[in-house]
Amino acid sequence: MQIKKQIVSQNVINQRSYGLGNPKKYITIHQTGNPNKGADAQAHANIQSRLNPRQASWHYQADDKVVIQSFEDNVKCWHCGDGRGPGNTESIGIEICINEDGDYKKAIENAAELVKHLMNKHNIPIENVKQHYDWSRKNCPAQLRANHKGISWNDFLNLVKKEDKKEDNKDIYIVQTGDTLYKIAAQHNTTTKALIELNDIVTPDLIYKGQKIKLPTQKEVKSKQKYVRVKASQLWVYDKPDWNAKHSTVKRNEVFTIKRTLKVNGHTMHQLKSGLYITNNSKYVEVYEK
Repeated sequence: MQIKKQIVSQNVINQRSYGLGNPKKYITIHQTGNPNKGADAQAHANIQSRLNPRQASWHYQADDKVVIQSFEDNVKCWHCGDGRGPGNTESIGIEICINEDGDYKKAIENAAELVKHLMNKHNIPIENVKQHYDWSRKNCPAQLRANHKGISWNDFLNLVKKEDKKEDNKDIYIVQTGDTLYKIAAQHNTTTKALIELNDIVTPDLIYKGQKIKLPTQKEVKSKQKYVRVKASQLWVYDKPDWNAKHSTVKRNEVFTIKRTLKVNGHTMHQLKSGLYITNNSKYVEVYEK
């Protein structure tokens, strides 16, 4: 599942929400009610970006290909019809697209994955995943409530509850406080590019504590060799993984083969094929693969 951010302007936030301060206690599910061709997630995101002519707003829209976020999770959007009640002010709204030129089942599955993601991110229990109907008695999400194409509301909740299948030969890393993709990649002898591609990450700087990051298999890791090129005019290399064990200096544009990457006193070093060690500080070196 891919999540794309297309956040609306402050002007739209001012005119189509109650502002910031949503405590994110609930997740509310809607369906767009628009079966027309082309009424996909991008079309609905564009409506919100241009200031929805209706007095309505929601955080995410999901179709069979992508999930697009229009409002940050802490905005109090107008999507539940309960005024300043908990639906609008304490829940995250998700619109599921029902366009006839899309794959309805896949859109439902993507929405369920999004719900699972938000539950993990904000510690929201499954009992706080609500229908629009629960807040204002509107018949929404209409298709799920009507068991459209054999998929009921309970089926949707079961998709949310379903455990992710363990992928063969792929390890999972749980993001910790202070982690970045660059740091995770360095710790596991891979690249940020590989992690982004493997996990369908659209916004690399927005990973969060508790997020599950799939790591490449050893076969995938070894498929490309990593190198380090010196950017500084001169730079120390070390006899061993010890910042005090200076060996000699190397010059700008010298390139070395990386054997492994490790942490030394909270900072990252590369062990080179020669057996020497060099810093991973991006001010002084550039790491690449081929």
